[in-house]
Amino acid sequence: MTSGGLPDFRQLTEHLSQLTADMQRTQEEFAAADVYGGSPDGLVRATMRSGKLAALTIDPTAMGQDSTRLAAQVLAAVQDCEVRSAELLMRRTGPMNQAMEKVIGEIASPPR
Repeated sequence: MTSGGLPDFRQLTEHLSQLTADMQRTQEEFAAADVYGGSPDGLVRATMRSGKLAALTIDPTAMGQDSTRLAAQVLAAVQDCEVRSAELLMRRTGPMNQAMEKVIGEIASPPR
């Protein structure tokens, strides 16, 4: 805060610029990261990149399963990958979200 009770906008602008750069870097890292998930039986593996399914691998022995069971295993592998992808993104963006909330709080706090 400045002596007049107003936020120091120069400092806030610097914080926002740093947060923007950090977010851009995080988005680039997330886009390049491969995230892996698998079915409970380990016969189906999924890979996601940028939060989208990029690859699906089915062990040949899984082909002996009936179609309903195989479909359930594929779905489980993709869902596992989605959860892991979301967790990765939350770990990377969590600190930035907290910093952004702090900056917003400084802007929104009433002058004293």
